[in-house]
Amino acid sequence: MIGAPELNFAISSQRLFLGPFIAFLMPAVVAALMIFAFLLNGSKPDEPEEIVTALSYTAALFFVIAVVHTALRDDAAAIGLTYLEYFYILLYLMVVFVAINTFIIVRRPKSPLVRFERNLASKLLFWPVVLIVMLIATLSIFVYG
Repeated sequence: MIGAPELNFAISSQRLFLGPFIAFLMPAVVAALMIFAFLLNGSKPDEPEEIVTALSYTAALFFVIAVVHTALRDDAAAIGLTYLEYFYILLYLMVVFVAINTFIIVRRPKSPLVRFERNLASKLLFWPVVLIVMLIATLSIFVYG
């Protein structure tokens, strides 16, 4: 017996990786490195103008992050959060953390967090926290999502 005819389609698509990598991931990585560099710079507790400097620096970084994040949202045109957006949300939180950390250094220089080896805890925990949060986001999206 002859079977019924079948109609099959094969569709393939390719996505160039380098363009979105340079356009969206590199600015985020550079912003994270700049945030960390500012954290390493070390505020001096006897200089209250450090708060103004920190707020100016973090506001400029926040603006850059917001512009690139908006461009990512426009380019992806996705409903909900895309994977790269978790990195931008983390960058927003890191900018707020650095501003609060500088405020604590200047206003409360005697706090144990600041006194211990000139804010060493914040400097040492920066990258592990960033990488753990991104690992959790990666696992939640690609493995458990």
